[in-house]
Amino acid sequence: MAEAIEGRYLDRVIDSEVVGALASSPAVLIEGPRGCGKTWTGRRFARSEAVLDGSEAMRLAAEVDRLLLSDTRR
Repeated sequence: MAEAIEGRYLDRVIDSEVVGALASSPAVLIEGPRGCGKTWTGRRFARSEAVLDGSEAMRLAAEVDRLLLSDTRR
């Protein structure tokens, strides 16, 4: 939690991998245990951020329509 108190980013081993992944793809998935710095790392490399856990309206906007998941051709 020192990084949150000081407000500065602590370099992580994964940083070079994120740079490489972003060079070949516009998006990167960062997974890991709680408290390991996923959010800080993502924010360091992000050009923008969409927070979807703030309200019911945001949650509904992020839901996938079931029709889009069907195998039926239209």
